[in-house]
Amino acid sequence: MEKDRLLSEEEHKVIHKDANSSIGNGTLLTVDEVAKFLRLKPETIRSMARRGDLAAIKLGRVWRFRRSSITQLLEE
Repeated sequence: MEKDRLLSEEEHKVIHKDANSSIGNGTLLTVDEVAKFLRLKPETIRSMARRGDLAAIKLGRVWRFRRSSITQLLEE
């Protein structure tokens, strides 16, 4: 994953939505949403979550990711 690449204008808008909106920074994202945003395969996202490379929450059989954690990862 390229952490050093610049965000496109669209990507910047997606991750910096108003925190009071329905998809603000406190929102939990699905594996598919994170995969699409990071341009990776969903199974890669699941593997990263299992290894602890991505901060994630496992709810039953599904993984969820805090939007703020994904934002922080990209800004490191």
